[in-house]
Amino acid sequence: MTRLFHRRLSAGFTLVEMCVTVLIIAILVVTVSRVANIRVEKEQDHNAQLALIGIWEAQRRFYAYKATFTDDWKALGIADPSTTNKHFTFDVNATETNFNVIARRRNSNISFRIDKEGNVTPN
Repeated sequence: MTRLFHRRLSAGFTLVEMCVTVLIIAILVVTVSRVANIRVEKEQDHNAQLALIGIWEAQRRFYAYKATFTDDWKALGIADPSTTNKHFTFDVNATETNFNVIARRRNSNISFRIDKEGNVTPN
């Protein structure tokens, strides 16, 4: 009896054991990669919202000096964030008394909006 048991241990892993191990590792990798992607997207969303707040601050400064809002990035004294942010595009809509900026995720329907009061909302 001990001889059979000894042979079993020295034979190595069976194909079934190896397949189960590979399957478990694959499930763990898929789960971790999904969680990582979700966290990366949340960080990108957060960065877009911070950019919107920066644009809002620039609009408020511009309004304090000119008594109007603008849709000109250069007049605001900032670079167009669409050129520096590879995940979002930024569109500013301004009138003399009001403005809003929309950050849209590239290749997605996710977007955020900030208005002249500084309220950031999903759009």
